[in-house]
Amino acid sequence: MLSTRVLHLLQIIPFLAVPAVYAQSNHCRYGEPCWPSDSIWQQFNVSIDGQLVSVIPPAASCHTPRYDQATCATATTNWDNSFWRADQVGAYQTPFWERGLDGTCFIGTPMDQPCDQGRVPVLAAAANNADHVQKSVQFAKEHRLLVVVKNTGHDYLGRSSGTGSFMIWTHKLRGIELINAFVPTDAPSDYSAQPAVTVQAGVQWVDVYTAAHEKGVVVVGGGARSVGAAGGWALGGGHSPLGPKYGMGVDNILQFTLITPDGKSRVANEYSDKELFWGLRGGGGSAWGVILSVTYKTHPPLKNALGGLFIFTATTPDDAFAFNTAAFAALPKIADQGVNGYLSVRGNIFGLAVFQPDSGVDPENTGDFTLANSTVAPLLEYATSHPNAGTVTLLWKKHASFFDWFNFTISDVSIGENTWFGSRLISRETLTNSPEKLADLFRVERFGAFINFGETNSHSRCGGVELIDDL
Repeated sequence: MLSTRVLHLLQIIPFLAVPAVYAQSNHCRYGEPCWPSDSIWQQFNVSIDGQLVSVIPPAASCHTPRYDQATCATATTNWDNSFWRADQVGAYQTPFWERGLDGTCFIGTPMDQPCDQGRVPVLAAAANNADHVQKSVQFAKEHRLLVVVKNTGHDYLGRSSGTGSFMIWTHKLRGIELINAFVPTDAPSDYSAQPAVTVQAGVQWVDVYTAAHEKGVVVVGGGARSVGAAGGWALGGGHSPLGPKYGMGVDNILQFTLITPDGKSRVANEYSDKELFWGLRGGGGSAWGVILSVTYKTHPPLKNALGGLFIFTATTPDDAFAFNTAAFAALPKIADQGVNGYLSVRGNIFGLAVFQPDSGVDPENTGDFTLANSTVAPLLEYATSHPNAGTVTLLWKKHASFFDWFNFTISDVSIGENTWFGSRLISRETLTNSPEKLADLFRVERFGAFINFGETNSHSRCGGVELIDDL
């Protein structure tokens, strides 16, 4: 007998506004003859304990025929809430990847305005455990389905959405285990066990940082609260405020567990599936399989953490271009002092949030930040020598721990905004020799930048690859 949930699911599918014709592809999408029948989907749903769910865009409840006043009010209130979006199977952190270029499902528009499916997958396996993930991969392989993997929806390259696709949603896979003496699978008998933390795929960084702080350790993670700690962040390399001290995220990974596209459960580390381990550390989100968990090294707590905020508001666009050119050229010198952080450029405003772990600034905690000012000296010198070019705001605060700095400084930005992101690695050479070319990009007002900068203390990786300078 079909459950009420599955009957409801099957009633919804025919009304989804998904085009039936796609460009030629080796993968099967909703609306094509190869798409599994209702009965096949029912059987699959039973095999994963009823966790197959229909997926709709987050604004769908504000439009007919799926209008619901209470649900629409919740969506409207939480539209820019990153954690709410992460908890919605059909929501992404930027709505662009819900709608694509031609989608019509907007929040705050008339109820009778069309709301199509856009790039939001049609069905999802809301996996509660590894078995659900494995069966989902095997089912997708058997039926050649176009598959996307989503945790929190932070993939700004759109790899966790896809028109007419089937989603494996890993956000319900939760669990954090702090380990005093971790030994990877198949490690030799003389392996020196080390402190570590294993996080399941659905865990977010704010939860990892909280658990690590309570344990009295730190872990290299993302500069965001709601980003998943065991998914695309790690697979993409993992830039971190702690990079200058402990390396990138991939330098700190000891082990992965995952389901590979052949439907097999695997453990990858330096001793087991070594080549896969190398590929996972930087190969990109879902490129090698569906991650179930990641084990990271943990480190002793910081002695302190220095945080600073520098803002330059230019008088004119030309002043902004000149300052941005000087600022980009100065970044390598700033990074050489053990400072890293995040900068943003938009219009006439240049903002720089800096972070320095175990800082020697103000050792007596008297509020003397003279030494801190030296870390951004090139920026201050430019502003002083060009007094009419703009105004400067400079604030410093010394924190007792990384966790204190994180809670004081980090919030998730650009959530619920229709922003299309690009991603580039910018070398020290480019910043030093061609800063004006980078600054010239931002003469166009609609373009902006959010850049993580810093020299990374990277460690040797499997296969002899070493990243020694990441700006």
